[in-house]
Amino acid sequence: MLGLITTLALSGCGASELPQPWILDRLRILAVQAEPAEPQPGEAISFSALTYAPEGEVLAATLWFACLPSEASDFGCAMDETGIIGMEPGWAPTWTAPADALDGLDARGQAEGVSALVNLAAILEGSPLLEEGGDTGGFDLEGSELAFKRLPISLSSTPNHNPILTAIVVDGHILRPGAPLLTIPKAKHQLSPILAAGSLETYTYLATDGTEESRTEEPYINWYIDGGTLGQPFGLYPLLDLEWTAPSTPGSGIIVGVIRDRRGGMAWTKIPYRVQAP
Repeated sequence: MLGLITTLALSGCGASELPQPWILDRLRILAVQAEPAEPQPGEAISFSALTYAPEGEVLAATLWFACLPSEASDFGCAMDETGIIGMEPGWAPTWTAPADALDGLDARGQAEGVSALVNLAAILEGSPLLEEGGDTGGFDLEGSELAFKRLPISLSSTPNHNPILTAIVVDGHILRPGAPLLTIPKAKHQLSPILAAGSLETYTYLATDGTEESRTEEPYINWYIDGGTLGQPFGLYPLLDLEWTAPSTPGSGIIVGVIRDRRGGMAWTKIPYRVQAP
């Protein structure tokens, strides 16, 4: 375990040319959710990640680490056994926000809070990082994906909550949860996510001059596909819809939408599809 974590800590310098960001064609960590989205000091937090692996590849493990900014380097949390908070499958990631996270801050600073860091590494089965004694050279990230999330810890009077997706409407009809979108080659569809009432929160914003402003969240969505074409990979509330054209040949795949509220909260939907011969 320690050897693997050390290798990950040294692996941040790798670089490769990436395809268009909305194309699902490789291992991807698409989103990381904390619950609660804005904890207070001493509060327990659970985490979940939206990870995509192409067909035929198996996600073997996801390692999680968390720390306060005072304990982080330019590359995030130290990836060693002192900071690990989870290893999936088997060990669900949880962390308790340190009770002293806001010590030394005045009332305004405590209301604004600090941003803790959460790092995670998703590793495919067969990755060199999982080979016992494997020679990674300290830079071999093949079969793995690294990501990080900033987590606000505060005593805000209007703490953030994750938005809630209640339904997906496809061409004017609500798609049953878990049911695939059935289509034919090159068919065009409009997908519309529906947010629960209250997902657009009004909150208090502390301006740099110390004054308070009342603001309302403006969520946005990123769409991802593994087949077909899309009209626009990004949407700003209330225009969160996706115009999607099915692949030209029969088969199956997935469409993913990730909604972010601009304060660290997020939610996502995974829509399986099946293209059938006409």
